[in-house]
Amino acid sequence: NENIQELAAINREVFVGWFADKGADISATNPIEKFEKRWKSAGITYDPNMDFVTGLFDYLDQRGLVKGKAIDDFVQIDLLNQALAEMGRPTLKR
Repeated sequence: NENIQELAAINREVFVGWFADKGADISATNPIEKFEKRWKSAGITYDPNMDFVTGLFDYLDQRGLVKGKAIDDFVQIDLLNQALAEMGRPTLKR
């Protein structure tokens, strides 16, 4: 929460970088302002909607798109659970 101002730049760097690794330069069509606008309405949540995440993983698994992978390879909640425990909140189940 303290570093939320940095998230737009980090998000843009990762997004543009991913496409650059694939040989596509999308930096001109993705200015920092686009990402800043997205992050203005962002809020911190302690609930990543594990029902949705698990359902999505099951969907991908049924279609053979995540062969040899487990839900733990798809989403990591250990750090979030550590923070929740320190805050006295219930932890998430996989």
